[in-house]
Amino acid sequence: MSKIKDMSIQEEEKLHKEFIEEQEARRQTIVHELEHEGLSREQMISHEEELELILDI
Repeated sequence: MSKIKDMSIQEEEKLHKEFIEEQEARRQTIVHELEHEGLSREQMISHEEELELILDI
């Protein structure tokens, strides 16, 4: 039984790590698109809260 429980915890940790990596990739894509549209870092910082809401970080 504990082996199954350990596997579940490991699988959950793996899925959580993948989720975090996916969210970071999405954030990087949005930042890249904003840069491409000509927004400066300062403008992006002012939109940081919006990005966090969009990505549900």
